Amino acid sequence: MDYQIKKAELKDKEAILGFLKETFSGYWSSDQPIYIPEFWDWLYCNNPAGGAITFVAEKDGRIIGHYPNVLQYLKIDNRIFQTGLVLHLATHADYRRLGVFKSLGQASMQELVRSRIPFSIAFPNQKSLPGFVNRLGFFDIATLPLLVKPLKIRNILAKVTKKPGLSGFLSYLLEPLYHMSFSHFKFKRNNINIETRESFDRQFDIFWNRSLAQAKIMAPRDSRYLNWRFKSRPLQDYQILAALEGEEIAGYIIMRNAEVFSLKTGIIMDFFVLPGRQEIFDALLDAALSNFRSQDMDLCISTCLKSNIYYKALKNAGFIAVPAGFNPRKLVLVGRINSSTVDKDLFLNKKNWFITFADWDVF
Repeated sequence: MDYQIKKAELKDKEAILGFLKETFSGYWSSDQPIYIPEFWDWLYCNNPAGGAITFVAEKDGRIIGHYPNVLQYLKIDNRIFQTGLVLHLATHADYRRLGVFKSLGQASMQELVRSRIPFSIAFPNQKSLPGFVNRLGFFDIATLPLLVKPLKIRNILAKVTKKPGLSGFLSYLLEPLYHMSFSHFKFKRNNINIETRESFDRQFDIFWNRSLAQAKIMAPRDSRYLNWRFKSRPLQDYQILAALEGEEIAGYIIMRNAEVFSLKTGIIMDFFVLPGRQEIFDALLDAALSNFRSQDMDLCISTCLKSNIYYKALKNAGFIAVPAGFNPRKLVLVGRINSSTVDKDLFLNKKNWFITFADWDVF
């Protein structure tokens, strides 16, 4: 197949947006505005790490493939690096299985090496995962569990069974058992005040500097990143809860509402607290769940790695890990090392990573 691979320029914006709309329309969730110009500018031009490195495949002047690396910062131990986050990878349906993905990926990786960007990461779906690992040299680092807390068991069962009578009977049996299993857990607020915030100010930078050592690898959660990720993002609203001890930020939790498989879902997008202070996270989690209940949500979802202290707290609060066979979209982290000077063992050890929904592109 005769097609050309080239590095995209700003003048290609409209053509790329048209290609993404054609490729994802009817497949991508209706609340994902990836082909809206405002979203493009926010993600590919205005992100804190300096834009994106994007390659496209063209055939007869028409875009048939799209492979972007959105630049972001990554804290690894005590250093900050640029990395490329592969998002919205796409090949036109008429040109699949013709090597477009591999050609785009190789051109992109070569450019990252030339630009001295030492890492690439992605969250591929199950169809593209083998291509990343077998063709582009990515490593499978971790699969994050989908954590679910039922808030209205009857509504969830009605959706699963599609039989109101059966769902009512099952709810009668299961709801007391569920609440009995987790009734031992009680949130303790202590002297922690929870406030709603509209944005992230310098206090969050002070908090970040006090807290960053607890995770070896993560995107820096400073005010610049948080404001870009959650306040500047077009066509999406988030709720910010901050925990305060005195006048100082001691932690935060960020939420949004969505409809997932026709269920009203509260999504815990991101969270971070002072090291070793699980009671702060418990207080924030209590406030978040109260917020979701007041908005009549059917369930709440979140994610983090099992090696993380937050995982135990979420499990104690009644979150259940969805079995892999029932998870509609596995959240798999893969990474590629583009520099021989990088500590491979450190980078590929999943216990070193802090990942939440905030690091994924879907929400």
